[in-house]
Amino acid sequence: MGGYYTVKQGENLDLIAVCFGFADCQPIYDHPNNAELKGDRDNPDVLYPQDRVFIPELRLREEPCATDQLHSFTMKGPKKMLRVAVQDSDGNKLTGVPYELTIEATPRCAPRFRDTPKQVLKSQIDSSGVVECPIPINASSATLKVGSMVWYLRIGDLNPGSDTLDDGVSGIQARLKNLGFDPGPIDGMSGPLTQSAIRAFQEKYPPLKVDGICGPKTWKQLKAIHGS
Repeated sequence: MGGYYTVKQGENLDLIAVCFGFADCQPIYDHPNNAELKGDRDNPDVLYPQDRVFIPELRLREEPCATDQLHSFTMKGPKKMLRVAVQDSDGNKLTGVPYELTIEATPRCAPRFRDTPKQVLKSQIDSSGVVECPIPINASSATLKVGSMVWYLRIGDLNPGSDTLDDGVSGIQARLKNLGFDPGPIDGMSGPLTQSAIRAFQEKYPPLKVDGICGPKTWKQLKAIHGS
C-alpha cells in the first residue's frame, strides 16, 4: 500500500529511501504519487523540511539458490560525494595545499547507520581548487582544516530556492553564504543583510540588474555558480 513521509531538515531522498529498505531513491522519485514533488524538486538531494514523499510498498526480491550451501548477498547503496571549492580571503583558489577533513555522521533509522564512526581524511586540494571525497550517506557535518583556516560545514542542510514556505529565502541565503557573500543569519527572512549580499553577487556577475532582489535571472546565475 505505501504511505507518506514528511521530510526533516538535513534529509535527502536517497537517505530516506535506504531507511525504508530501498537500494536507492529512484523507485520513490519516479513513483506517480510523487510527480508533484519531482516537478518542484529537480534535485532529490535538495528537499525542504515538511515536503511530503510517498513511499511505495517495498517489494521483496527473490533469488534462486541451491539448498545446503552458504550464500552471500550484497546490497548496493547510493554513493555521495562532498565537493568543496576552497579559496583564500581574497577569493583566490587554493591548489596543492594539504587539508584535513573530519566527517561526522548521524545515526538514522537504518540499522547500518546506528554505529557510523567519525572519519578523518587527509590529502591535498586538487589542481582545480576543490576538495572532493566520498562520504557516508548519513553524513551530517564536517570540519575542513587548511593551514590556519577552518570551515565548519553542515551537510544536507541546503534548502531549495523556490516552492517553500519561506519563498526560497533560506535556500538563497545559504547559497550566498557558501559563495562568500554574507546574508546574515540563515533565517528565511529577506532583510537588509540578505539584500546587500544579493546586490554584491549581482555586481560580481554582470549583466545582472543590481537591485538586491533574487529574481529569475539572479536565481539562475546563483544556482549555476553554486552548483546546485
